[in-house]
Amino acid sequence: MFWSAIVGGLKVLTFWEVYVAALIFTIILIGPMFIFGLIGEKNEAVGCLGSMLIAPVFQALATIIFVFTLFPILLEFSSDAAWLFPWKILLSSPWSMIKASFIIVFVTIALAFIPFLGQIQSLQTFASGAISLVMVLGILHSAYPNIPVEKIQIIPGFLTIIGFLVIAGVVSWASTMLVALIATALGDKAEDYMMLIAIPLEGVLGFIPVFIYGAYIGQQLMHAM
Repeated sequence: MFWSAIVGGLKVLTFWEVYVAALIFTIILIGPMFIFGLIGEKNEAVGCLGSMLIAPVFQALATIIFVFTLFPILLEFSSDAAWLFPWKILLSSPWSMIKASFIIVFVTIALAFIPFLGQIQSLQTFASGAISLVMVLGILHSAYPNIPVEKIQIIPGFLTIIGFLVIAGVVSWASTMLVALIATALGDKAEDYMMLIAIPLEGVLGFIPVFIYGAYIGQQLMHAM
């Protein structure tokens, strides 16, 4: 299951939908920062307060929307993204999405206080994405009670999680180095184009542990059904 989840998670990188979703994630993420930056020019205290308190919530919300959009691909249910799914949930149950965002913020803050592990950014991303995927499972189980959610192991073992993070880290580092080498080879003329590629790509690479976790859950569901 470990290596099949690794392969399934890395396969997600071959879907174009992932990069479009990453662009949407980036817009939701940097949008509030840009707004609070403008506010900070007129009122520095309000701008700083908004950046510290509100921006993390939007980051969590962006993660939820990203995972909700891609859940059919992450769980290996389909090769198509669910573009409207997160927005339907957001409109029908906005308070649930807001509460989930605050839960993610609380979990990531709590993880930051754990010695050594708290400094691993991919662990915080993994936790945020895992919480979002568990939310998806809850919604699916409510709509389709026959889905055997109770038969799968939601939380992998500690060594399995570490393995996911290590593999994801290696792949992310190698991909980042490849983009850097391409940018260097193309020179200054391609700088603007590389920025358009690098921003969504960086977002995608950060979610590799979540992709692997999604494959881990999805493959268990397939075996249980």
